[in-house]
Amino acid sequence: MASLRVFVLFIFRHYRQSWRQSLLTILGLALGVSVFVSIHLTVGASLKSFKNTVQAVSGKAEWQLVPSGREIDETFFPVLKTHPVVQAAAPVVEFQASLKSWPGQTIWIMGVDFFSETGIRRYSDSLSSLKGEEFLSWLITPRSIALTRIFAARYGIKKGDVLTILVNGRPEKLTVAVLLDAEGPALAWEGHFGLMDIAQAQEVFGKVGVLDRIDLLLTEEGVEKEQIQELNKVIPPGVRLVQPADREKGTERMIRSYQLNLTALSFIAVLVSMYLIYNTASLSVVRRRKELGILRSLGMMPGQVLLLVLFEAAGYGLIGGLIGISGGTLLARLLLDSVSRTITNLYVLVGVREVPFSFMEAGIMTFLSIAFSMASAYFPARQAAKLEPREVIYQRPGLIGLGRTQNRKNLYGGLGLIGLAGLLTGLPSWHHWPIGGFSATLALTLGFSFLLPDFVRAGINRILSLGFRGKGDFLSAWLGMNYLNRYLSRMAVAMAALMIAIAMLISVGLMIRSFRQAVETWISQSVSGDLFIGPVFPSNQVFSQFLDPQVVGEIEKLNGLSDIYHYRGVITELKGFPVRLWSGDLAVIQRYGGLAFLSGNSEKIFQKTLTGGEILVSEVLANQLGLKSGDKLSLMTAEGTHTFSIAGIFYDYRTEGGAVWMDRSLYLKYWKDSRINGVRVYLKDPARFHQVREAIYKKLSGRVSLMIVSNRELRNQILNIFDQTFQITYILEAIAILVAFLGILHSSSISVLFRERELGILKALGALPGQIRQMILTETALMGLFSFLWGGIAGTLLSLILIFVINKQSFGWTVPFHWSWLIYLQTLGIIVIGSILSGWIPAGLAVRKSTREMIREE
Repeated sequence: MASLRVFVLFIFRHYRQSWRQSLLTILGLALGVSVFVSIHLTVGASLKSFKNTVQAVSGKAEWQLVPSGREIDETFFPVLKTHPVVQAAAPVVEFQASLKSWPGQTIWIMGVDFFSETGIRRYSDSLSSLKGEEFLSWLITPRSIALTRIFAARYGIKKGDVLTILVNGRPEKLTVAVLLDAEGPALAWEGHFGLMDIAQAQEVFGKVGVLDRIDLLLTEEGVEKEQIQELNKVIPPGVRLVQPADREKGTERMIRSYQLNLTALSFIAVLVSMYLIYNTASLSVVRRRKELGILRSLGMMPGQVLLLVLFEAAGYGLIGGLIGISGGTLLARLLLDSVSRTITNLYVLVGVREVPFSFMEAGIMTFLSIAFSMASAYFPARQAAKLEPREVIYQRPGLIGLGRTQNRKNLYGGLGLIGLAGLLTGLPSWHHWPIGGFSATLALTLGFSFLLPDFVRAGINRILSLGFRGKGDFLSAWLGMNYLNRYLSRMAVAMAALMIAIAMLISVGLMIRSFRQAVETWISQSVSGDLFIGPVFPSNQVFSQFLDPQVVGEIEKLNGLSDIYHYRGVITELKGFPVRLWSGDLAVIQRYGGLAFLSGNSEKIFQKTLTGGEILVSEVLANQLGLKSGDKLSLMTAEGTHTFSIAGIFYDYRTEGGAVWMDRSLYLKYWKDSRINGVRVYLKDPARFHQVREAIYKKLSGRVSLMIVSNRELRNQILNIFDQTFQITYILEAIAILVAFLGILHSSSISVLFRERELGILKALGALPGQIRQMILTETALMGLFSFLWGGIAGTLLSLILIFVINKQSFGWTVPFHWSWLIYLQTLGIIVIGSILSGWIPAGLAVRKSTREMIREE
């Protein structure tokens, strides 16, 4: 009990006496934790929304029959439903429709057979509250729809209102007959969900006679293998049997990969805050060395000293963690829209509105914050525990020293870690997670941290060897430089934290710059055509919406057209990966240079696709499946599985799931689907695209609502999506830099406290306030400058790992490296200004304190 009381008094006395330093430490840790928590919450919420949606719309179905291209003929449903191994079967028609009155907003509508739904029990809970006459009225009312109460409240819709949606560009009016409670399927897509009778849905969506999928329950458990064999005998060509969870595993894996990359980036802020905890613990031990010596003299054991320092760090972890969790929840709400929009653009539609957070998660995050804080303080605590009482009491002011042996260990350890980083980059990915790349990044940053003191010392000695002397106006700067050199071990940890933040800022900046340059080059080569015309803007919606053949015919008759390209997209699956299958008039693409290939002669490659019936594969898919030109690839078609030869592999930055591209004639042959999602129009005079667009709008006015965008508008939209994708990255980097500046401010403040007598003596000898301030600002400016120089080298190497290892293994894209001096210049400006500002407060404290108070004896 007495020992506990000593611990409490000792720790809280330090918190109270050094409240400014404690506040900076807690704030830095809270910022790091908040970044980590916000990423966990935002991406986790999107992933949970996606999984809940899949589960909600699947109900109790164990299996699903899904087409690979053309929808399922509904005449097959009676055959399937009466099959001996089928316990229950439910047909489904689904459509992602745009809301006419709310541009940019969509709703997912499912058409189901409610009498077949009984076995699947997907909607029984949602509809159980309806009265019989209300349910019957809904079924017999033409074009009626059930909306969720969430959706209705969000858009001010009441029962009996008319909701206008856009289907293939045509406005369709639906009567709101029922409002569903927030359970079951009503939870899908965060409430942006509608339910219709399947016959009415088929009519509205233009899917009369066809189904999008069939959900199944089998009769007996434990004999699925035999049941599947029996089902496969009757399943028509072009239809495959899958489990709902397996169907979405590829998309879920890509979202988790995105989450992993953001989490790794957010951990940089946590790592920087851990350096701050380490620095705080180290300086705390030095500042209270006599107190620790007295406690050791009174009988405190080394293990108790160790625990004393660790418990002090645990206090920082507890308070900083609680504040960080609160701040992270708030930050998650601010980032939620950006993250969910990015996931929607890249992978799949998600509609997250809220950030769920449980007490269990809060407890885990708080525990991790405490654990990281204690781990960060372990080495200073162990050093304090090793010192003998007499050595501690009479040790001269300064940090617990690092001798030459330790310096050599740091040198060899740093070089060894950098060498290890090079070896780790050669490791293959693990389940498409670039574990080797992330490990190499950590090893490289730690290696450069160990080498930082030697780099700074060598730099200062080099400046001094050039004849820089502390005379006249340069005396203050000379004193500041010498003090940084003399007590480098005291400042090294804060500089290392800033160096890591700078390295990540530069490396991510170079990666984004290289990626954007690659996308711009790809757009200029692959996105050809003067006008893009379709029911919706090219996105995830494009696959389910089609242009009316009559509309296409009217467009083709317009004056001033040079060429027209018809395209069709289908989402399919290959070995667990979602794949986009594109078909189009490749002869048109060939004429206008619309693809960039990894290797080979483009003319010969196109010739193989046009005359030899071969296909093109994206680089992403080729990397995922280990494919190369000349290999064979089996695809599920409307006539069954067919094997195609690969003519070439093309660059594609549209999606991370991979893509297959084939000529339209080949698609028509094997998929029997003549519908098109949209067209690209090539004009004889590209400058007249405004007039042609207006002519199309005028010709089709009142009949159909089309999205017509110019080549420039489409390219700008693609680049906007790219920039939006990395918005969250810039926020994470900014917070990491802010935490690092807090470390500089903390170290500079402690430095002023440690040398109060020295500064007091200088003031007594006639040093002016401006000279004192200049000396301290010189120290912090040099800390920022050397951190930038060393971080710039580390960041350049890290960018190579990000581009050629992590990016390649995570997403499968090849991105050429593009160096930019502007990134270094911008970073230098931020760092120098930030470092000077970080030293302004400590300099003000030194200037304002009286000389008498600074030089008095204890």
